[in-house]
Amino acid sequence: MKINNIIVDWHGVLDRRTFRGLKELIASRKGLRLEEVEVRIKDLAHSWVTGEISPEFFWKHLAIRFGLRWQLLAYLKNYILSIDLNFEVVALLQRLKDSGYKIFLLSDCPEDKKEVILKSDFAEELFEDMFFSFDSKMSKENPDFFMELITECHLLPNECLYIDDNGKNIQTAKFLFMETHLFTGDDMGIMRALKNLEQVPD
Repeated sequence: MKINNIIVDWHGVLDRRTFRGLKELIASRKGLRLEEVEVRIKDLAHSWVTGEISPEFFWKHLAIRFGLRWQLLAYLKNYILSIDLNFEVVALLQRLKDSGYKIFLLSDCPEDKKEVILKSDFAEELFEDMFFSFDSKMSKENPDFFMELITECHLLPNECLYIDDNGKNIQTAKFLFMETHLFTGDDMGIMRALKNLEQVPD
């Protein structure tokens, strides 16, 4: 089956700012183990990215939960609500789009980061459509989030290459019969994945 569509994650693929990076900053600044931060933030972060709570509620209760002073809270906000764009990946996806592939975004993304993404110069030009967890009220932990994109965009899963830096999300996509590529920071790995599927244009 020919690959016609590329579905890509935002954080960790297109944007070097990640939720893991946010947790690592909290851990280092508060002298905590990363595993401890992950446990303490999990429910709050999930509610944030799925729109169950407002961004204001998230940041207020993050500060309370970890005893964050306003200077550190502002630093953390600036980290995750900014974009450190992976220009190589963006350029590669644009080239693939120009050669006929359709590019889609599927992102675990809260309301306040979504607003930042939509203000970027390239997003609406590059993507056929964008699906954010905030809008869908579910995260990639739920396979239905993947299927929402597949269904609403009238795609066949086995005609899609899904790209993510999170192994759990890759496994979900495989379960749904998509081709997958685990992104590790090498933009040319995407090209190799397509070559392996014999889909790279000359």
